[in-house]
Amino acid sequence: MRISTALRLAALSGALAATGGALWELSSTLASMVSYTAALMALNQIAPPLFLLAAGALARRAPASSWLYDPLVALTVFGGLSILVSIPQILSRGLANALFSLPIGGLELLSGLLLWAQVMPWTRHIRSDLWLAGYLTLANLPMMVVAVIWMTAGNVLYAPYLNLICLWNLPPLDDQHYAGFVMLAAGFPLQVMALWYLVEGLHAAHRESAN
Repeated sequence: MRISTALRLAALSGALAATGGALWELSSTLASMVSYTAALMALNQIAPPLFLLAAGALARRAPASSWLYDPLVALTVFGGLSILVSIPQILSRGLANALFSLPIGGLELLSGLLLWAQVMPWTRHIRSDLWLAGYLTLANLPMMVVAVIWMTAGNVLYAPYLNLICLWNLPPLDDQHYAGFVMLAAGFPLQVMALWYLVEGLHAAHRESAN
């Protein structure tokens, strides 16, 4: 798959803009859970595919690519981080406050790169489209579950927001519900890619059976 220079530059510009804006937003984590979640999703679901698109086939030559693009590594890191983000109360308050700001931004970017590398044709290791569709659905499931929990929970799950009126004068619980919607929406591109590969796999299986 050949990618034009103009498209690569546009993708790189978009990736850098998304990363810079997200990191700036994470420097003030208590502004709003909505803005906090949007920043994490920008690093996890917007910047990674743009960076990989900008790199193109060069991404295959990345150091340690034998494990960097391993599907099991990507699934473990992405799913584990999705769960960790949803339950900061398992950590001590000091560690949670330190981790759930700029450091977690780097982890989100890394996990997104690992997973989206399985989507891109030049870095994916799962050759079967049907298997890849199932893999992406499974990988995206923890994030979707977390989003639904945030949207439907009857109490505030993130302790720092308990007694805080957030941006736009939102009560903390409403802020959390909207944050869940932001996370749910951010997961749609992966779901679309899973559906795409499912359709492609079914078409390929149909053509093979017809021959």
